Amino acid sequence: MALNESEPLYMRDSANRRDTGVSVEFLDELVKRTHCKFTSSPLNRSRLLIELKAHRVDLVVMTVKNPTFDRAAKSIKIESIPREMLISSSLKNKIKSIEGAINDPSIRFLVLPAVTIYFTPEETEKLQREQRFVTAPTIQNTFQLLKRTKNLAVIHTDFVNQYFQNTLDMKSDFIRIADQSKNYDIVIYYRSSIRSEDLAAITQAVNEVVADGTWKKIKDKYANFKNTL
Repeated sequence: MALNESEPLYMRDSANRRDTGVSVEFLDELVKRTHCKFTSSPLNRSRLLIELKAHRVDLVVMTVKNPTFDRAAKSIKIESIPREMLISSSLKNKIKSIEGAINDPSIRFLVLPAVTIYFTPEETEKLQREQRFVTAPTIQNTFQLLKRTKNLAVIHTDFVNQYFQNTLDMKSDFIRIADQSKNYDIVIYYRSSIRSEDLAAITQAVNEVVADGTWKKIKDKYANFKNTL
């Protein structure tokens, strides 16, 4: 199983010599509830798809459902969430929505290499044509760059934005703007080679983790994290 090696999904707590993060705790729940044996490997986003296509990993926990991964594997839905933008609070009188930011030529968007999963195809085409994507190597770098530059914006999920607002001390100078009209699925991707009985156990466990509130508790824990590891 591949874990997305990005805060707050996966982090190494060197002081306590352990792995932690949203996806790590989610995987712990799958182990407890399925009794399956998992071997986890933290990978950066650029390696996730490569390893999945090469049959070197069977599952990816977790990422946003997107057409690129859909061509390589099937998915188990965890939840559907709206996208959310983090932008300088100095722009709050000018920018009222994500659509407004996309239509404002002065605003550029930070993204990972070749990853525009929070944008529609039409939005992606427009922003690429106007050369308004700024590429950063990691999720952490996108927020570090955002903190230093006024006319940039980042679009992610609510708990990721809140995590970096806390850990990078960005609460007072940045605002979060949600877009309830466009929802995105957070999923586990899996290869079809997984045995049907294992897949059934994993799917049931995922549904239980969401239904009994454990998934929300995990997200809330990291959304309210105070110090980065």
